[in-house]
Amino acid sequence: MKLRTLLHILLFGLACWTFTKLFETSEQIVRSLKENTSELQIEFNIIPILLFVFVLVIYTYLEKKRGSGKQSLLLMPDEFKEQDEREQMITAKACRTSYIVLYFAMPCAALLFIFYPFIQVSIPYFPIVIIFVLIIVQHLAYMFSFRKNR
Repeated sequence: MKLRTLLHILLFGLACWTFTKLFETSEQIVRSLKENTSELQIEFNIIPILLFVFVLVIYTYLEKKRGSGKQSLLLMPDEFKEQDEREQMITAKACRTSYIVLYFAMPCAALLFIFYPFIQVSIPYFPIVIIFVLIIVQHLAYMFSFRKNR
């Protein structure tokens, strides 16, 4: 479970990095279109995508090796992999904890968005980072609660 959680967080982080690079690329495209130049020049860093695919392949391999079958290909969350009533009870408690943590994290994220106009020039992809931080916080809350109740 620790390795799976680590891989999930790593995948979330790599996805965030990938989306920030895609955001920067889209800004370059918009700038180029506004300048009305005949040629479109874009710089794109492909390293985040390659790392994301690499970690995804490792994750999928480990899940198949573990015997999770087709669910691993869909990156199904652990809460859908329960097998008996005890695991369903633990999952219910962990989901409740995750929901409560998100209940408090969302207003904090909204508060951080208030400061976005002040940092928009230096960190234009700030909303993307906040969304992925919320995903990671929710995932960690679920995992810690699941482990505590187990």
